Amino acid sequence: TDQETLLLLKAIETYPDNWETIAEKVGTKTKEQCILHFIRLPIEDQHVEAYSNRAKSSHESSDDPHATNPVLSLVELLTK
Repeated sequence: TDQETLLLLKAIETYPDNWETIAEKVGTKTKEQCILHFIRLPIEDQHVEAYSNRAKSSHESSDDPHATNPVLSLVELLTK
């Protein structure tokens, strides 16, 4: 529902990468359902670009193979 989406987005903003807490704040969905719903949300280009720029700058000097591979980054996120 729209209310659940709003709760999801507020919880993500407050508790980034803590999907257990995010699911608790939504109240009606599991951790996995919250992640899946978030992944399926349409994102405007400016948000994607801003995230990409932050990710690049935080990993520029890193030897982490996930830094330049969005698929591996997503898998890493889902396994947290």
